[in-house]
This record gives sequence, C-alpha cells and structure tokens, in this order.
Amino acid sequence: MKKFLSLLLVLVFSLSALCACGGSGDDNSASEDASSVAAVLSCTVSELKDELFELSSAGKENMLESGEGAILDNTGIAKELYEEGFYASDVGGVSIETIMFFKAVDETAAASIKAKLEAKNAEYVAQSKNYNEDNYAMANNGVVEQRGVYVYMIISPKVSELAAAITGKF
Repeated sequence: MKKFLSLLLVLVFSLSALCACGGSGDDNSASEDASSVAAVLSCTVSELKDELFELSSAGKENMLESGEGAILDNTGIAKELYEEGFYASDVGGVSIETIMFFKAVDETAAASIKAKLEAKNAEYVAQSKNYNEDNYAMANNGVVEQRGVYVYMIISPKVSELAAAITGKF
C-alpha cells in the first residue's frame, strides 16, 4: 500500500511539474497577443479623420489633406510604409496646425514613420522659432505617438482634445 501511494504521489508531482512548465510558454504568447490586440482602432481611419478635422481649431473646411506624393515630399514617408493614413494642414491662415495619422504595414515600419514624424515636428519648431510665436508654441507642444502599427502627429492649439479623441479610439 505504501509503494502504491508513493508511486501515485510521484506521478501527481511529475504531472503537475509538466503542466506548470507547459503553461508558462502559453502565458508569454498570450501576453504578446494582448499587446497587439490593444492597438486596434474602434473606427475606420476615414471616420477618425472626419472627427479630427471637426475638432481641429481650423475646422473641417480649412483642413487640406495632402496626397501620397506630398506625404513623401514633405515627410519622407513612402507609401510602402503604411496601409492607410492622412496628412492634413490648416490652409485658412498662417497657422501650422497639422494632423497626421498612419496605419503602418508593421511595427518596424511604424517605428520608421514615428522617427520621420519626430523629425518633421523638429522642423516645424525650427521654422517657427523666430517667425511666429503661436506656431512655435504649437510645435513645441506637438505630439508624436506610436501605438502598435498606428502612428500619429498632432500640432494644434487643441492638441490635448485631438490626442484624447485618438486615444479614445483604441
């Protein structure tokens, strides 16, 4: 009887050790999947664009969207880096209000887009430093963020409201 109980205990401990080892690998992949799932928009990029244009200080009628060629020329972001996105600026006055949003093809491309947007923001800061105090303040408070494959830049007097609108969609 003692041998049987000892053998049973050894079997139970062995199985529990195997289950514990097998479970740890699954937990890592589950946490990786969870971080990817966290970076999913609850709307389309086009719907987000419309909402942001309405919220902008320039208003929807003064936000001019640039095409792929202008995006490449003005930021260095090639179409191969993103699946969809937009680049829009205020054309109604002297404001540098700008909103850019991209869904990159992958996280490596997203990191590249983020670096290009940070460089563009630095360019806005340098250009407006001795030219326009309001634009300089906007550029200094500009936001460049990456969430998974999504990357955005906001330069606006309403940067907090626009950023909140974007983050609320994740």
